[in-house]
Amino acid sequence: MIAVQNKRRKNKARNEEEPLFPGYIFVRIDLAQPGWVEIKYTPGVRRIVSYDTEPVPVPEPVLEGIKVKLGGNKFVQKSIIPFRAGDRVQFIAGPFEGLEGIFTGAISGKERVKVLMEVLRQSVKVEAEIINLEKAAG
Repeated sequence: MIAVQNKRRKNKARNEEEPLFPGYIFVRIDLAQPGWVEIKYTPGVRRIVSYDTEPVPVPEPVLEGIKVKLGGNKFVQKSIIPFRAGDRVQFIAGPFEGLEGIFTGAISGKERVKVLMEVLRQSVKVEAEIINLEKAAG
C-alpha cells in the first residue's frame, strides 16, 4: 500500500505552505486486498472519495498532470497509523512521557489521536500527537 501526502503550495498572501487538496491523500492500493478501508483513519483524511459506497479511482493521467504542474515528483510518503483500537500504547515524548494508555482512535484532519488513560483511578480520554506514541511492550 502506498499513501501519498497532499502536495503543498505557497500561499502568497500569508507567505506559508498550505495543502493543495486539504483532507485528501492519493493512494495506490488494490481494493481487493482486506484492510484498505483503514486509509480513512489516516490523520488528515476526512473521507474517501466514493460513488455510493465504492471508492472512485483518480485516473493516473490526472495524477501525473498534477505532479507535472506542481514541479515533479515531490510527494512525501505518509505512514498509516500503526495502532488499532484497544492497543496498549506508551508515550515516548510530551507531557505524558513514560505513561501508558489504550489507543482509541484517530482524530480526523489532525496528526493527533485519542488515548484512554487511567488518572487518579479514573479513565480519562486525552488527545496526543501520534509521533509521541509507540506500542507498549508486552
